[in-house]
Amino acid sequence: MATFLPDASDMAGVVEPGTYAVGSEIAPGIYVGEAEEGSLCTWKKLGSLDEDAVSTMALASHQGLFYVEVLASDIAFATSCELSPLEYVLPRAELLKSVPTDMYIVGRDIAPGLYKGEASPGPSCAPGRDLMV
Repeated sequence: MATFLPDASDMAGVVEPGTYAVGSEIAPGIYVGEAEEGSLCTWKKLGSLDEDAVSTMALASHQGLFYVEVLASDIAFATSCELSPLEYVLPRAELLKSVPTDMYIVGRDIAPGLYKGEASPGPSCAPGRDLMV
């Protein structure tokens, strides 16, 4: 998988997998992650430092590139994979015009415009199809 995330070995701002108190252990902001091919990255916004169903306020699992915003109003945040603060990640040198399934920021990763995709077979449009401008 081609990645544009930096090498985190010498970066103090990179967030390792774990659970963090927002404001003291992790700063609010937008973070970038990328699941390795064939795996998922999961994050949770928590109402306490406990990772139980009661404290989970929001959660998501991602394949490939993704962004997540940690809010100042979040109490705690947990991640199963490494995340980099958005300001540590350079924008793409050339914006994509063909968009593989992932998460993107318009103007940073993909060009503004109207994209056309093909729905997956079944009752709803699901991830797994590429889009083209």
